[in-house]
Amino acid sequence: MELLTWNIQAARGVDGINDTQRIAHVIQDMGNPDVICLQEVACHLPVVDAGRGEDQVNSLAALFPNHDAFYGAAIDCIGPNNTRMRFGNLILSRFPVTQTSLHQLPRPLDPENKNMPRQATEVIVRDGSSWIRVMTTHLEYHSALQRKAQVRYLGEFLNEAHSRAKAQSVIANTGPYEVVRETGSSVLCGDFNLEPTDPVYHTLTSTDSTNGELVDAWPALHGSSQHAPTCGLFDKEQWPEGPHCRDFFFLTPNLASRIELFEVNPSTDASDHQPIRLILK
Repeated sequence: MELLTWNIQAARGVDGINDTQRIAHVIQDMGNPDVICLQEVACHLPVVDAGRGEDQVNSLAALFPNHDAFYGAAIDCIGPNNTRMRFGNLILSRFPVTQTSLHQLPRPLDPENKNMPRQATEVIVRDGSSWIRVMTTHLEYHSALQRKAQVRYLGEFLNEAHSRAKAQSVIANTGPYEVVRETGSSVLCGDFNLEPTDPVYHTLTSTDSTNGELVDAWPALHGSSQHAPTCGLFDKEQWPEGPHCRDFFFLTPNLASRIELFEVNPSTDASDHQPIRLILK
């Protein structure tokens, strides 16, 4: 199973040009991902795509015709001419999707820091005879308070989901009460807007049973070597601190043992972030 995650910044490259086709070409040049997770995907939102107001979900779905598209909008509001302006996270899956959910993440009051709604898109895909949950998200940048709450929500949700997967229902249900397939195998990826030295990072990877008990794919494969930078390689205006890591693949331990490849593409400047590829045996 091959996965890719990338914050595409509404398809805006470091050259200031918004180009969804360029994004697709970079992804295709990296391999043949079965599941593609993209953050900062915009629809009819001209303020972020140089006035074009493109429906990037439709554009990207058309560029990957063998994948089905699942989009979650963190922002969904009426814009000029009564068009719906949306901004959020997109999953494109070649594998069959048996269940999908959209999660609006916590946003506790923080008047001292500008902030925006945040969201996670979840699908459960069938990979042969196994089912894997894939979630992608883009956490709050300015408000540490909200980012911490969002990490806590994701950890608690995954803990509950994995507990349900272990339990056998003793009640026969039909219709909307019929048992939906659960899975204890999960991948959580995206732009977390935190670095590996952030205490909140350790909340995600904690073995505390109230969290998701996740494993960071980078050290699982590369040991103690420093995370490869996923941001700040080319865009020095937005990221004056220079290259650093804020994009991750987190996995349940049963999937971490299947990691075959984890790589960051350091050469493209089609966004301010770098795409990351993960292959599971």
